[in-house]
Amino acid sequence: MNTDGSYDWTRDKGGIYFLKAAVDAGVSSITFFINSIPSNLATNKKPCGSDLSVDSIPLFTDYIVRVLSHWSAAGIPIAYISPMNEPDSSFNPCTQEGMSVPTSLRPVLLTALRSALTAATTANATALKNTKILGDETSQIASQALLEYTTWLPPTLQSKSLDAIAIHNYDFPDDTTLLNYRALLTNLSSPSSQPPPIKMTETSTFRAALGIHQPWGWTGPNIFGREYDPGIATALDMARQIWQSLTLLNAESWEWWTAVSNMMPCSPSQSPPPPPADPAAAKNCAYRYDNISDAYNDGLVYIDPRYNETKDYGFYLPKRYHVFRHFSRFIRPGAVRYDIPNEVLPYGTVAVAAENTDGVFTVIFVNRNGTEQNVKMEVPRAGLKVVGAVLTTQEENWGEVSVEAVGADGSLGIVLPAHGVLSVRFAAGAGGGKGGAGAGAGAVPANRKKKRKDIVSGLHGDTESKGKRPWHWISRP
Repeated sequence: MNTDGSYDWTRDKGGIYFLKAAVDAGVSSITFFINSIPSNLATNKKPCGSDLSVDSIPLFTDYIVRVLSHWSAAGIPIAYISPMNEPDSSFNPCTQEGMSVPTSLRPVLLTALRSALTAATTANATALKNTKILGDETSQIASQALLEYTTWLPPTLQSKSLDAIAIHNYDFPDDTTLLNYRALLTNLSSPSSQPPPIKMTETSTFRAALGIHQPWGWTGPNIFGREYDPGIATALDMARQIWQSLTLLNAESWEWWTAVSNMMPCSPSQSPPPPPADPAAAKNCAYRYDNISDAYNDGLVYIDPRYNETKDYGFYLPKRYHVFRHFSRFIRPGAVRYDIPNEVLPYGTVAVAAENTDGVFTVIFVNRNGTEQNVKMEVPRAGLKVVGAVLTTQEENWGEVSVEAVGADGSLGIVLPAHGVLSVRFAAGAGGGKGGAGAGAGAVPANRKKKRKDIVSGLHGDTESKGKRPWHWISRP
């Protein structure tokens, strides 16, 4: 929207390109999200530093519906609309677009948006009515969500104006806090209904290089800040955060912010080589630790910040990229997650297990220990064979490895690499025991509707409503 209220659908050519490219690539779920009310509707006439007013909500929702209608008519299958971002901050001074939305107005905005979508009369009205609403993109769980949800969430759920919870992870909470958050959602929901599904929609930029010395890494908002660590330390912390969301919160998806960054400590092609006395150092700054420069752990892929001058158009991949690839490549949209009780794993390790729609089972192990760890497994179904195994460590980006074949008793032993991530995949039929097929990247859905049941070990595990049993077949040998 222009400042005079007119619309220019050709602006943001880069964004439009990637939006259409996502559709062409078959991305399964597309969300439109809004950082701020348009400047001509804002109280301060800026796209940042303002507070949403109740009087502006009707025009704001009209604007949202008009934008969704245009792009829906252009062939974009919009699954979700998120009308606010980190609403506890107005982002003043204007370091980025943003607006604050008082907790009292969040249900008003979400309910008004639902009404506006339902009342749409355009040619693509059905698509608009089917667009789901996502909210409220709160930045922190402990200091914000746990304190604020009791105000805005119950009336929003009562009006059926929220289809999924969107939450950010910028206070990097511990396991207990996340379990309390999940319990709060259950308590605030109707006794006769399930809580809304959870989507972890944003996290990044944490200082975690020293966390590798602790099996569980760091937690708490004080780890947010400047640091550039392209090595395995932040990758392992990221992997554990993914585990937290998918298992403790039972989140449907997990997203990193942002995919491509130029916040590197220098131009890699102009970086001097490391001293010969330091053989562990990489060949340039793209792969060296730096906590002095204005650089951040905010990307899965990095590009030269001076590419226009250096003509360096290469991609520089930190270990986070390769570790993230385990989850996005091997746990595909529509997968059903199985529970692995953490008590059966060695200290300092976690695991995520899922069955994809093609019948391939995957177990992703994360070992933060400085030593190898051994686990023994039983395959969850007769006839399954190992069809691939891939590891990522400080020394290996994406290594296809062999693991022990499934024995006659349906079990196998697996060695987890020190400071590493190992994915093992199983399928019916002949197994090669090495490699990793699959393509693309996507969300990491997990089953929502759960029931509790006792399992053989006496522990408790979540089981999917279709009758899938927990994966209690992993143990310390």
